[in-house]
Amino acid sequence: MKQGIFISYSDFDKDKVDLIVNELEGNTKFFPIVIASNREALKPLAQKVADGIIQAKVILPILTKNSIPTQWINQEIGFATALSKRIMPIVESDLIDKLKGFIHKQIDLPYNFLPNSNKASEYKDFIKQVRNLLADLEEEFQKLVTADELPEKSDFEKSLAQADKLNEELEFQRQRTTFLNSVDGVEAAKTEVLNMYADIEEKIKKLQEKKFHFGFEKEVYQPSFILKSEGFSFSIAWHQQYSNSNEGALLYVRKWNGHLTKDSSAFYFPGEEPKMVSDNKYTFDRNRNNEICWLKKKKKKLYKSEKIIDVCLAWLVEQVAKKRLDRK
Repeated sequence: MKQGIFISYSDFDKDKVDLIVNELEGNTKFFPIVIASNREALKPLAQKVADGIIQAKVILPILTKNSIPTQWINQEIGFATALSKRIMPIVESDLIDKLKGFIHKQIDLPYNFLPNSNKASEYKDFIKQVRNLLADLEEEFQKLVTADELPEKSDFEKSLAQADKLNEELEFQRQRTTFLNSVDGVEAAKTEVLNMYADIEEKIKKLQEKKFHFGFEKEVYQPSFILKSEGFSFSIAWHQQYSNSNEGALLYVRKWNGHLTKDSSAFYFPGEEPKMVSDNKYTFDRNRNNEICWLKKKKKKLYKSEKIIDVCLAWLVEQVAKKRLDRK
């Protein structure tokens, strides 16, 4: 039986709704519920919205600059929350820190896309997040179907499964710890930071085409780099305590007001010294797919290098854009 996905959106984001509807065409597990295209004679819009949310298995709000100020989308999320519906938003990435209410930055928001004046690029990133969301939903759906089909296990069978799960977890943790605190792990960490250089240099080229220009400093021996533009900077630095282990090693990701430089002897006029506005620390790690990740110390959450870079670049471009607009 197909499950409904209620799409909550602003009329200004109808293009993104169409992308989701097209993606769900032919899907054997889910179908879209889009109230604007579900007209029923003499039935009030509010009632149609309520019926659609009640019918849906999942609520998918599209949160953009267009939608978060609207009364409708906030009411739909509130009604869905009251019904304990599963809410899986797709969020414009530069809005995450500004979200308040039922959906805010303290909760996990894994499906977020970068806004882009080039609509083709924005759509490409948006549809990628839609596919990630649907893949996660299908995996959950399959687990539920399988659980319904299987007979109830005895207590002893459950204990055997629990023992297997524990042994699997312990073996994963053993292999992970051995790798992270080995010479191979040390080299992998340094290589990953160098890969971050390559990623950011490639993205800088694309931003320069949009008339955003940057200063870029890097140090390869002690992997670190600084990116700066028009009075703002962010820095990423990998600090190790031991040459043969990642124990105690940290990746520092910091954002700054002002132009930072790796040369500590640089001269600044009084009051113009760079001021740090955020300081995040990560440890080197890998996930269950043996993919390189960074564990954020505060949130205990894994992040890919690309995600860290994208968040920093989005912040820097946003600050520069605000400064340019304030001049006018």
